[in-house]
Amino acid sequence: MFVITLGEMLVWPAVPTIAAELSPPGREGFIQGLIGGVGSGGRMVGPLMGAVIFEALGANGMVYFMAALALVAVACFTVYTSFVKRPEMKAALPAPEKLGS
Repeated sequence: MFVITLGEMLVWPAVPTIAAELSPPGREGFIQGLIGGVGSGGRMVGPLMGAVIFEALGANGMVYFMAALALVAVACFTVYTSFVKRPEMKAALPAPEKLGS
């Protein structure tokens, strides 16, 4: 619980800011509200689903299920980042001819 609470304290204040930066102009409030609602829904449904999974699969099954969900999140992040073009990242990398020297 300590790790989860610490993670929420560090991450959740930045989420509305990121949502406002990534949302289309004029839709910032809607996107921020949507993300806040989804976060609240997850905190509401998460313990219930955790209890159901724990009762159905036991402790080991729950660990495997959580690991699978983490892998799904990593896969989604990987797919998303493969489609995002970041010109500022390309400028920060050294030119190929300078790598050998």
